[in-house]
Amino acid sequence: MSKQLLALEDVVRETTETGNTALGCEQLGRWKSMTVELIAETVSESEAAALRDKRLGTFLLGQPLRNFLSEAELYNAFLVSLNEAIKKHPERTFKRGVSSDDVRVASGSSLMATDLFISYSSKDAKFVGKLAKDLVSRGLKVWWDKWMMKVGDSLHKKIQEAITSSAWLGVVLSPNSVSSPWVEKELNSALMKELEQKEVFVLPILYEDCPIPLMLKDKVYADFRSSYEQGLSTLLERFTLSINPTLLEGLMSGSSSTISSCYAKVRPEDRKLYVDELVKKLPSASASEKANALTGLFVIRDPALSGHLLAMTNDSADTVRRMAIFYLGELRGKSAIPTITARLSDKSQEVRAAARVAYRKITGTNA
Repeated sequence: MSKQLLALEDVVRETTETGNTALGCEQLGRWKSMTVELIAETVSESEAAALRDKRLGTFLLGQPLRNFLSEAELYNAFLVSLNEAIKKHPERTFKRGVSSDDVRVASGSSLMATDLFISYSSKDAKFVGKLAKDLVSRGLKVWWDKWMMKVGDSLHKKIQEAITSSAWLGVVLSPNSVSSPWVEKELNSALMKELEQKEVFVLPILYEDCPIPLMLKDKVYADFRSSYEQGLSTLLERFTLSINPTLLEGLMSGSSSTISSCYAKVRPEDRKLYVDELVKKLPSASASEKANALTGLFVIRDPALSGHLLAMTNDSADTVRRMAIFYLGELRGKSAIPTITARLSDKSQEVRAAARVAYRKITGTNA
């Protein structure tokens, strides 16, 4: 079976691995629309007319059209399986408009280290909930017990593991917390770690007027008492913020609209960080990951896009070579003509077809 611009086998594997059925449907849509353009280059006019008129039995179909029809059958079959998966596991579908908080909660079972463990009194949960969400929206990994603790978990063991694997511990100071035995235990454990590491680990977060614990009196604190925004700004100065995982996931979604929306949310001064992350995906072992990275770079029009596309025309995956050729055609750059011409004799029929399409777009003539 041939592979089209977004090979069905890649879509199937990606959807199966991630459980992201919404993304699977979106990728299928892109596969279908791109394949329509390619099939126009690989069938005769009579075959195309017969396909439109559903007169497929009137003549012997050429191999390209038979390949396309077999893939169309798989396309329909996979749509059915996706619908069944959505009905059976609706909780595994990433819906549009999902908040960064929901994404963070969904991934909360990960054993990855976190940036900040929040120690607080349950009586201050409303303030801590807002703080945790605001920190997550700025790209931090936050350990908040409301997200991380499950029924049956050992409080002491889980909390100790979390403190050990966190970069910092933020203790929310209020009349409620300074009288809480649990907060005292967490703070003592954190201060021991700070002494062992001989570097800052405990970050005081002053929420309300209260007696400051003796061990924290000489520390600079983030003051939220008169201004929440000022306190948040002071706290964020401690962190070297890098990539917001939710925005990066959007840039790697393969969806032009999602990519554009997420990129618009990236501050201009941070955009190079995200572009660099996409470029890092190009040597990936996953063909679909490389294809999605190329799509991200194409949609945001990375200044170095042409160079990346030219390099990826030599990729081992047919899917990636086809996509690189396709995007070179969309750019209409005449400097790409030699590379596209070379791919007219590619081992893959679909890469050759993509090269013919790209060649015509750039030169205005058929190859």
